[in-house]
Amino acid sequence: MSSYNFGTISIAANSDIATGTGTHWKDNKFGVAPAQTILIKVGNAFKLSAIKNVNSDTELVLIDKFPDVVSNATYFIQTSVPDTYSDAARKVTAQLGYTDELLFNLNKWMTETGVITITTPEGKTIQLKSINALASDISNRLTKDQNGADIPNKSEFIKNLGLAETVNLANGAVPKSGGTLTGTLSAPKISVDAQNKQRTTIISTNDAGESVIANYFNALVLKSGSASYSNKDLAFQADTMATDVYVVRNDKYGNINDFNNIPNNRTFFGYGSSTDVLNRSGVSGPGISFAGYSDYALQLQAAYYDSNIMMFRCRNGDAKSWGVWREIRHSGNTTFDASGFLKRASPIIEIYPSGEFTTNEESEGAEVTKESTGIYHISNVCGYNTDMGWGVHGGISVPKDNNNLELIFVDDRVQSDGSIIIETFHRQHAHLPTRFQNWRLKCI
Repeated sequence: MSSYNFGTISIAANSDIATGTGTHWKDNKFGVAPAQTILIKVGNAFKLSAIKNVNSDTELVLIDKFPDVVSNATYFIQTSVPDTYSDAARKVTAQLGYTDELLFNLNKWMTETGVITITTPEGKTIQLKSINALASDISNRLTKDQNGADIPNKSEFIKNLGLAETVNLANGAVPKSGGTLTGTLSAPKISVDAQNKQRTTIISTNDAGESVIANYFNALVLKSGSASYSNKDLAFQADTMATDVYVVRNDKYGNINDFNNIPNNRTFFGYGSSTDVLNRSGVSGPGISFAGYSDYALQLQAAYYDSNIMMFRCRNGDAKSWGVWREIRHSGNTTFDASGFLKRASPIIEIYPSGEFTTNEESEGAEVTKESTGIYHISNVCGYNTDMGWGVHGGISVPKDNNNLELIFVDDRVQSDGSIIIETFHRQHAHLPTRFQNWRLKCI
Protein backbone atom coordinates (compact mmCIF):
# COMPACT_ATOMS: atom_id res chain seq x y z
CA MET A 1 0.00 0.00 0.00
CA SER A 2 1.62 3.25 -1.14
CA SER A 3 -1.37 5.49 -0.29
CA TYR A 4 -4.22 5.77 2.22
CA ASN A 5 -7.67 7.21 1.46
CA PHE A 6 -10.20 5.53 3.79
CA GLY A 7 -13.04 7.78 5.04
CA THR A 8 -13.36 11.53 4.43
CA ILE A 9 -11.67 14.70 5.68
CA SER A 10 -12.98 18.06 6.96
CA ILE A 11 -11.00 21.30 7.54
CA ALA A 12 -12.16 24.72 8.74
CA ALA A 13 -11.05 27.83 6.82
CA ASN A 14 -7.45 28.89 7.54
CA SER A 15 -6.97 25.96 9.94
CA ASP A 16 -4.12 23.46 10.15
CA ILE A 17 -6.28 20.82 11.91
CA ALA A 18 -7.80 18.11 9.71
CA THR A 19 -10.62 15.96 11.12
CA GLY A 20 -11.37 12.52 9.69
CA THR A 21 -14.57 10.49 9.50
CA GLY A 22 -14.14 6.71 9.20
CA THR A 23 -10.33 7.08 9.30
CA HIS A 24 -7.59 5.13 11.15
CA TRP A 25 -4.60 7.42 10.74
CA LYS A 26 -2.91 6.26 13.97
CA ASP A 27 -2.97 2.56 12.98
CA ASN A 28 0.62 1.58 12.09
CA LYS A 29 -0.57 -0.95 9.53
CA PHE A 30 -1.58 1.90 7.23
CA GLY A 31 1.72 3.77 7.54
CA VAL A 32 0.37 7.31 7.91
CA ALA A 33 3.23 9.44 9.34
CA PRO A 34 4.57 13.04 9.53
CA ALA A 35 6.19 14.58 6.43
CA GLN A 36 3.91 12.63 4.08
CA THR A 37 2.13 14.38 1.24
CA ILE A 38 -1.69 14.74 1.39
CA LEU A 39 -3.98 15.66 -1.53
CA ILE A 40 -7.33 17.22 -0.52
CA LYS A 41 -10.21 17.63 -2.98
CA VAL A 42 -11.64 21.16 -3.10
CA GLY A 43 -14.47 21.47 -5.59
CA ASN A 44 -13.34 19.64 -8.74
CA ALA A 45 -9.59 19.90 -8.07
CA PHE A 46 -7.10 18.59 -5.54
CA LYS A 47 -4.90 20.85 -3.40
CA LEU A 48 -1.56 19.79 -1.94
CA SER A 49 -0.40 19.89 1.68
CA ALA A 50 1.76 17.84 4.03
CA ILE A 51 1.33 16.16 7.42
CA LYS A 52 3.07 17.77 10.37
CA ASN A 53 1.81 15.38 13.04
CA VAL A 54 -0.65 12.46 13.52
CA ASN A 55 -2.58 13.10 16.72
CA SER A 56 -5.12 10.26 16.54
CA ASP A 57 -7.08 8.04 14.18
CA THR A 58 -9.28 11.04 13.33
CA GLU A 59 -7.00 14.09 13.66
CA LEU A 60 -4.00 15.33 11.66
CA VAL A 61 -1.96 18.51 12.00
CA LEU A 62 -1.02 19.99 8.60
CA ILE A 63 2.31 21.67 7.91
CA ASP A 64 0.56 24.99 7.23
CA LYS A 65 -2.92 26.51 7.47
CA PHE A 66 -5.29 25.29 4.75
CA PRO A 67 -7.02 28.26 3.06
CA ASP A 68 -10.28 26.54 2.04
CA VAL A 69 -13.23 25.05 3.87
CA VAL A 70 -13.80 21.37 3.12
CA SER A 71 -16.42 19.05 4.58
CA ASN A 72 -16.31 15.26 4.24
CA ALA A 73 -14.03 15.61 1.24
CA THR A 74 -12.04 12.98 -0.63
CA TYR A 75 -8.31 12.87 0.14
CA PHE A 76 -5.15 10.83 -0.60
CA ILE A 77 -2.10 10.40 1.66
CA GLN A 78 1.07 9.13 -0.04
CA THR A 79 2.45 6.79 2.60
CA SER A 80 5.54 5.77 0.56
CA VAL A 81 7.18 6.08 -2.83
CA PRO A 82 6.48 2.99 -4.97
CA ASP A 83 9.36 0.57 -5.64
CA THR A 84 11.60 1.94 -2.90
CA TYR A 85 13.08 0.37 0.20
CA SER A 86 10.80 2.43 2.40
CA ASP A 87 7.78 1.32 0.39
CA ALA A 88 8.78 -2.30 0.73
CA ALA A 89 9.38 -1.92 4.46
CA ARG A 90 5.97 -0.36 4.99
CA LYS A 91 4.27 -3.09 2.95
CA VAL A 92 6.01 -5.82 4.95
CA THR A 93 5.09 -4.07 8.20
CA ALA A 94 1.46 -3.77 7.09
CA GLN A 95 1.29 -7.42 6.07
CA LEU A 96 2.71 -8.50 9.41
CA GLY A 97 0.09 -6.36 11.14
CA TYR A 98 -2.69 -7.91 9.06
CA THR A 99 -1.33 -11.39 9.81
CA ASP A 100 -1.16 -10.72 13.56
CA GLU A 101 -4.74 -9.42 13.59
CA LEU A 102 -5.94 -12.36 11.49
CA LEU A 103 -4.35 -14.83 13.90
CA PHE A 104 -5.84 -12.96 16.84
CA ASN A 105 -9.33 -13.09 15.28
CA LEU A 106 -8.95 -16.78 14.39
CA ASN A 107 -7.98 -17.53 17.98
CA LYS A 108 -11.10 -15.75 19.27
CA TRP A 109 -13.28 -17.55 16.71
CA MET A 110 -11.98 -21.02 17.65
CA THR A 111 -11.67 -20.68 21.45
CA GLU A 112 -14.44 -18.39 22.64
CA THR A 113 -18.17 -19.21 22.96
CA GLY A 114 -21.29 -17.44 21.71
CA VAL A 115 -21.07 -14.47 19.34
CA ILE A 116 -17.67 -12.74 18.93
CA THR A 117 -16.74 -9.35 17.50
CA ILE A 118 -13.80 -8.94 15.08
CA THR A 119 -12.30 -5.91 13.32
CA THR A 120 -11.54 -5.91 9.56
CA PRO A 121 -8.41 -4.28 8.07
CA GLU A 122 -10.57 -1.29 7.10
CA GLY A 123 -11.52 -0.80 10.77
CA LYS A 124 -15.08 -2.13 10.50
CA THR A 125 -16.47 -4.42 13.22
CA ILE A 126 -18.57 -7.48 12.46
CA GLN A 127 -20.18 -10.15 14.65
CA LEU A 128 -20.29 -13.88 13.97
CA LYS A 129 -20.85 -17.10 15.87
CA SER A 130 -17.80 -18.88 17.24
CA ILE A 131 -16.88 -22.48 16.37
CA ASN A 132 -18.19 -23.62 19.76
CA ALA A 133 -21.53 -21.84 19.20
CA LEU A 134 -21.91 -23.42 15.75
CA ALA A 135 -21.11 -26.87 17.16
CA SER A 136 -23.74 -26.39 19.88
CA ASP A 137 -26.35 -25.40 17.27
CA ILE A 138 -25.54 -28.47 15.19
CA SER A 139 -25.84 -30.81 18.17
CA ASN A 140 -29.29 -29.40 19.02
CA ARG A 141 -30.79 -29.76 15.57
CA LEU A 142 -33.46 -32.34 14.71
CA THR A 143 -32.57 -35.20 12.42
CA LYS A 144 -34.75 -35.14 9.31
CA ASP A 145 -35.07 -38.89 8.95
CA GLN A 146 -36.38 -39.20 12.55
CA ASN A 147 -39.59 -37.29 11.69
CA GLY A 148 -39.71 -35.67 15.13
CA ALA A 149 -39.00 -38.89 17.04
CA ASP A 150 -35.83 -37.35 18.53
CA ILE A 151 -37.75 -34.54 20.30
CA PRO A 152 -36.97 -35.08 24.03
CA ASN A 153 -40.27 -33.73 25.51
CA LYS A 154 -43.05 -34.01 22.97
CA SER A 155 -45.74 -32.61 25.31
CA GLU A 156 -43.79 -29.41 25.88
CA PHE A 157 -43.11 -29.20 22.13
CA ILE A 158 -46.86 -29.27 21.39
CA LYS A 159 -47.51 -26.69 24.12
CA ASN A 160 -44.88 -24.34 22.71
CA LEU A 161 -46.48 -24.60 19.26
CA GLY A 162 -49.82 -23.51 20.76
CA LEU A 163 -51.49 -26.84 19.94
CA ALA A 164 -52.35 -27.93 23.49
CA GLU A 165 -55.94 -26.66 23.22
CA THR A 166 -56.31 -28.42 19.87
CA VAL A 167 -55.25 -31.68 21.49
CA ASN A 168 -57.77 -31.17 24.32
CA LEU A 169 -60.57 -30.51 21.83
CA ALA A 170 -59.62 -33.59 19.84
CA ASN A 171 -59.71 -35.76 22.98
CA GLY A 172 -63.31 -34.69 23.62
CA ALA A 173 -64.48 -34.84 20.00
CA VAL A 174 -67.53 -36.79 18.90
CA PRO A 175 -66.93 -39.16 15.96
CA LYS A 176 -68.19 -37.93 12.61
CA SER A 177 -70.15 -41.14 12.17
CA GLY A 178 -71.83 -42.75 15.15
CA GLY A 179 -70.76 -42.19 18.74
CA THR A 180 -72.64 -41.01 21.80
CA LEU A 181 -72.81 -37.47 23.16
CA THR A 182 -72.99 -37.41 26.96
CA GLY A 183 -73.57 -34.56 29.39
CA THR A 184 -75.24 -31.21 28.72
CA LEU A 185 -74.67 -29.35 25.46
CA SER A 186 -74.99 -25.59 25.99
CA ALA A 187 -74.80 -23.07 23.15
CA PRO A 188 -76.61 -19.81 22.26
CA LYS A 189 -77.41 -21.03 18.76
CA ILE A 190 -76.66 -24.15 16.72
CA SER A 191 -77.09 -24.45 12.94
CA VAL A 192 -77.03 -27.83 11.21
CA ASP A 193 -76.85 -28.17 7.43
CA ALA A 194 -78.39 -31.29 5.99
CA GLN A 195 -77.21 -32.75 2.71
CA ASN A 196 -80.00 -30.99 0.82
CA LYS A 197 -78.77 -27.62 2.18
CA GLN A 198 -82.01 -26.94 4.09
CA ARG A 199 -80.50 -25.57 7.29
CA THR A 200 -82.11 -26.34 10.63
CA THR A 201 -81.43 -23.85 13.41
CA ILE A 202 -81.82 -24.56 17.12
CA ILE A 203 -82.08 -21.33 19.11
CA SER A 204 -81.76 -21.41 22.88
CA THR A 205 -83.09 -18.41 24.81
CA ASN A 206 -83.19 -17.71 28.54
CA ASP A 207 -85.39 -19.77 30.81
CA ALA A 208 -88.23 -17.23 30.60
CA GLY A 209 -88.39 -17.33 26.82
CA GLU A 210 -89.05 -19.78 24.03
CA SER A 211 -86.96 -22.42 22.34
CA VAL A 212 -87.20 -22.48 18.57
CA ILE A 213 -86.34 -25.18 16.06
CA ALA A 214 -86.53 -23.65 12.61
CA ASN A 215 -85.45 -24.13 9.05
CA TYR A 216 -85.77 -21.91 6.00
CA PHE A 217 -89.45 -22.70 5.44
CA ASN A 218 -91.13 -23.20 8.80
CA ALA A 219 -90.60 -23.13 12.51
CA LEU A 220 -91.59 -25.10 15.58
CA VAL A 221 -91.76 -23.04 18.79
CA LEU A 222 -91.46 -24.97 22.04
CA LYS A 223 -92.85 -23.25 25.14
CA SER A 224 -92.20 -24.55 28.62
CA GLY A 225 -94.94 -24.64 31.22
CA SER A 226 -93.16 -22.22 33.54
CA ALA A 227 -90.68 -19.38 33.39
CA SER A 228 -88.31 -21.49 35.48
CA TYR A 229 -86.72 -24.81 34.72
CA SER A 230 -89.14 -27.66 35.38
CA ASN A 231 -90.01 -31.19 34.35
CA LYS A 232 -93.33 -30.22 32.82
CA ASP A 233 -94.17 -31.46 29.37
CA LEU A 234 -93.58 -29.06 26.51
CA ALA A 235 -96.52 -27.70 24.55
CA PHE A 236 -96.02 -27.48 20.78
CA GLN A 237 -97.08 -24.23 19.18
CA ALA A 238 -97.34 -25.04 15.49
CA ASP A 239 -97.99 -22.89 12.42
CA THR A 240 -95.49 -20.25 13.52
CA MET A 241 -93.23 -18.92 10.80
CA ALA A 242 -89.63 -17.99 11.56
CA THR A 243 -89.09 -14.27 11.07
CA ASP A 244 -85.90 -12.30 11.53
CA VAL A 245 -86.87 -9.12 13.37
CA TYR A 246 -84.09 -6.54 13.67
CA VAL A 247 -84.08 -3.93 16.42
CA VAL A 248 -82.40 -0.76 15.21
CA ARG A 249 -81.02 1.12 18.19
CA ASN A 250 -77.69 1.70 19.88
CA ASP A 251 -77.47 -0.16 23.17
CA LYS A 252 -76.75 -3.64 24.47
CA TYR A 253 -80.24 -4.90 23.55
CA GLY A 254 -80.03 -4.02 19.87
CA ASN A 255 -78.08 -5.57 17.06
CA ILE A 256 -77.94 -2.69 14.55
CA ASN A 257 -77.33 1.04 15.06
CA ASP A 258 -77.60 2.08 11.41
CA PHE A 259 -80.74 1.90 9.24
CA ASN A 260 -78.45 1.34 6.22
CA ASN A 261 -77.44 -2.04 7.65
CA ILE A 262 -80.94 -3.54 7.82
CA PRO A 263 -80.95 -6.60 5.52
CA ASN A 264 -83.44 -6.67 2.67
CA ASN A 265 -86.73 -8.56 2.98
CA ARG A 266 -86.82 -8.25 6.76
CA THR A 267 -89.07 -6.59 9.32
CA PHE A 268 -87.58 -4.35 12.01
CA PHE A 269 -88.39 -2.00 14.85
CA GLY A 270 -86.43 1.24 14.60
CA TYR A 271 -85.75 3.99 17.09
CA GLY A 272 -85.63 6.96 14.77
CA SER A 273 -85.40 9.80 17.28
CA SER A 274 -82.18 8.72 19.01
CA THR A 275 -79.22 10.79 17.80
CA ASP A 276 -76.78 7.88 18.10
CA VAL A 277 -78.74 5.85 15.55
CA LEU A 278 -77.44 6.51 12.05
CA ASN A 279 -79.56 7.32 8.97
CA ARG A 280 -82.73 7.35 11.08
CA SER A 281 -86.16 8.32 9.78
CA GLY A 282 -87.10 10.59 12.66
CA VAL A 283 -89.86 8.33 14.00
CA SER A 284 -89.87 5.21 16.16
CA GLY A 285 -91.88 2.17 15.23
CA PRO A 286 -92.16 -1.01 13.15
CA GLY A 287 -90.99 -1.17 9.57
CA ILE A 288 -90.12 -3.36 6.63
CA SER A 289 -87.12 -3.38 4.31
CA PHE A 290 -87.40 -5.19 0.99
CA ALA A 291 -85.72 -5.28 -2.39
CA GLY A 292 -87.49 -5.66 -5.71
CA TYR A 293 -84.33 -6.55 -7.58
CA SER A 294 -80.67 -6.86 -6.61
CA ASP A 295 -79.67 -3.85 -4.49
CA TYR A 296 -82.68 -1.66 -5.38
CA ALA A 297 -84.50 -1.50 -2.06
CA LEU A 298 -87.34 0.25 -0.26
CA GLN A 299 -87.82 0.89 3.46
CA LEU A 300 -91.15 1.76 5.12
CA GLN A 301 -91.53 2.75 8.77
CA ALA A 302 -94.61 3.80 10.73
CA ALA A 303 -94.74 5.69 14.02
CA TYR A 304 -96.13 3.42 16.72
CA TYR A 305 -97.44 6.44 18.66
CA ASP A 306 -99.26 8.12 15.72
CA SER A 307 -100.93 6.03 13.02
CA ASN A 308 -100.98 9.04 10.66
CA ILE A 309 -97.17 9.15 10.32
CA MET A 310 -95.41 6.85 7.86
CA MET A 311 -91.93 7.38 6.38
CA PHE A 312 -90.26 5.83 3.34
CA ARG A 313 -87.03 5.97 1.34
CA CYS A 314 -85.57 4.16 -1.71
CA ARG A 315 -82.10 2.85 -2.50
CA ASN A 316 -80.40 3.44 -5.85
CA GLY A 317 -78.71 0.15 -6.68
CA ASP A 318 -76.51 1.76 -9.34
CA ALA A 319 -75.13 4.50 -7.09
CA LYS A 320 -75.18 2.26 -3.99
CA SER A 321 -76.80 5.03 -1.96
CA TRP A 322 -80.03 5.65 -0.06
CA GLY A 323 -82.33 8.60 -0.70
CA VAL A 324 -83.59 10.83 2.11
CA TRP A 325 -86.51 9.82 4.27
CA ARG A 326 -89.87 11.27 3.13
CA GLU A 327 -93.26 11.35 4.84
CA ILE A 328 -96.15 9.69 3.04
CA ARG A 329 -99.12 12.05 2.51
CA HIS A 330 -102.55 10.44 2.84
CA SER A 331 -106.11 11.20 3.89
CA GLY A 332 -105.14 11.06 7.54
CA ASN A 333 -102.55 13.84 7.45
CA THR A 334 -103.71 16.01 4.50
CA THR A 335 -106.93 17.56 3.22
CA PHE A 336 -108.14 19.67 0.29
CA ASP A 337 -108.99 23.31 0.99
CA ALA A 338 -111.98 25.18 -0.47
CA SER A 339 -110.07 25.81 -3.70
CA GLY A 340 -109.06 22.19 -4.18
CA PHE A 341 -105.44 22.57 -3.01
CA LEU A 342 -103.91 19.77 -0.96
CA LYS A 343 -102.68 20.95 2.45
CA ARG A 344 -101.45 19.23 5.57
CA ALA A 345 -104.09 18.24 8.07
CA SER A 346 -105.04 20.61 10.89
CA PRO A 347 -108.20 21.03 12.97
CA ILE A 348 -110.41 21.91 9.95
CA ILE A 349 -114.08 22.90 9.77
CA GLU A 350 -115.73 23.18 6.36
CA ILE A 351 -118.70 25.62 6.44
CA TYR A 352 -121.34 25.64 3.68
CA PRO A 353 -123.65 28.61 2.86
CA SER A 354 -126.61 26.86 4.42
CA GLY A 355 -124.82 26.61 7.76
CA GLU A 356 -124.10 22.93 7.42
CA PHE A 357 -120.54 21.94 8.30
CA THR A 358 -118.11 19.03 8.48
CA THR A 359 -115.17 18.43 10.82
CA ASN A 360 -112.12 16.24 10.59
CA GLU A 361 -110.45 14.09 13.23
CA GLU A 362 -108.60 17.03 14.79
CA SER A 363 -111.65 19.34 14.97
CA GLU A 364 -114.18 16.79 16.12
CA GLY A 365 -116.60 18.31 18.67
CA ALA A 366 -116.73 21.81 17.19
CA GLU A 367 -120.18 23.25 16.35
CA VAL A 368 -121.27 25.83 13.71
CA THR A 369 -124.42 27.96 13.93
CA LYS A 370 -125.65 30.23 11.11
CA GLU A 371 -126.51 33.56 12.78
CA SER A 372 -127.81 35.27 9.62
CA THR A 373 -126.98 35.58 5.93
CA GLY A 374 -123.22 35.08 5.59
CA ILE A 375 -122.61 35.13 9.38
CA TYR A 376 -121.55 31.95 11.21
CA HIS A 377 -120.67 31.25 14.84
CA ILE A 378 -118.10 28.47 15.59
CA SER A 379 -118.28 27.19 19.18
CA ASN A 380 -116.51 24.56 21.32
CA VAL A 381 -113.12 25.83 20.09
CA CYS A 382 -110.30 27.91 21.57
CA GLY A 383 -109.55 30.24 18.71
CA TYR A 384 -107.44 29.28 15.69
CA ASN A 385 -104.85 26.54 15.45
CA THR A 386 -101.70 28.31 14.22
CA ASP A 387 -100.64 26.67 10.96
CA MET A 388 -98.94 28.87 8.34
CA GLY A 389 -99.96 26.43 5.65
CA TRP A 390 -103.53 27.71 6.07
CA GLY A 391 -102.93 31.46 6.03
CA VAL A 392 -101.30 34.26 7.96
CA HIS A 393 -102.79 33.17 11.30
CA GLY A 394 -103.55 29.62 10.23
CA GLY A 395 -107.16 30.59 9.75
CA ILE A 396 -109.34 30.75 6.66
CA SER A 397 -109.34 29.47 3.10
CA VAL A 398 -112.11 30.72 0.77
CA PRO A 399 -113.33 29.44 -2.63
CA LYS A 400 -111.86 30.90 -5.82
CA ASP A 401 -112.95 31.16 -9.47
CA ASN A 402 -111.19 29.87 -12.57
CA ASN A 403 -108.89 32.90 -12.54
CA ASN A 404 -107.79 32.20 -8.97
CA LEU A 405 -109.79 35.17 -7.69
CA GLU A 406 -111.43 34.86 -4.27
CA LEU A 407 -115.24 34.89 -4.48
CA ILE A 408 -115.93 36.41 -1.04
CA PHE A 409 -114.46 38.74 1.57
CA VAL A 410 -114.13 37.40 5.11
CA ASP A 411 -114.18 39.26 8.42
CA ASP A 412 -113.47 37.15 11.50
CA ARG A 413 -112.96 37.71 15.20
CA VAL A 414 -112.24 35.49 18.18
CA GLN A 415 -114.57 35.92 21.12
CA SER A 416 -113.45 35.99 24.77
CA ASP A 417 -114.70 32.42 25.24
CA GLY A 418 -112.57 31.17 22.30
CA SER A 419 -115.44 30.88 19.84
CA ILE A 420 -115.08 32.47 16.40
CA ILE A 421 -117.44 34.74 14.42
CA ILE A 422 -117.12 34.46 10.62
CA GLU A 423 -118.75 37.10 8.37
CA THR A 424 -118.69 36.65 4.59
CA PHE A 425 -119.34 39.29 1.92
CA HIS A 426 -119.82 39.00 -1.81
CA ARG A 427 -116.72 40.00 -3.79
CA GLN A 428 -117.55 41.27 -7.29
CA HIS A 429 -114.12 42.42 -8.57
CA ALA A 430 -115.71 45.46 -10.26
CA HIS A 431 -112.32 46.63 -11.54
CA LEU A 432 -112.27 43.76 -14.06
CA PRO A 433 -114.00 43.63 -17.43
CA THR A 434 -117.69 42.78 -17.10
CA ARG A 435 -117.39 39.19 -18.22
CA PHE A 436 -114.74 38.48 -15.56
CA GLN A 437 -116.65 40.02 -12.64
CA ASN A 438 -118.25 37.88 -9.95
CA TRP A 439 -121.91 38.89 -10.31
CA ARG A 440 -124.32 38.18 -7.49
CA LEU A 441 -126.87 35.63 -8.66
CA LYS A 442 -129.00 35.25 -5.56
CA CYS A 443 -129.04 35.95 -1.87
CA ILE A 444 -128.65 33.01 0.46
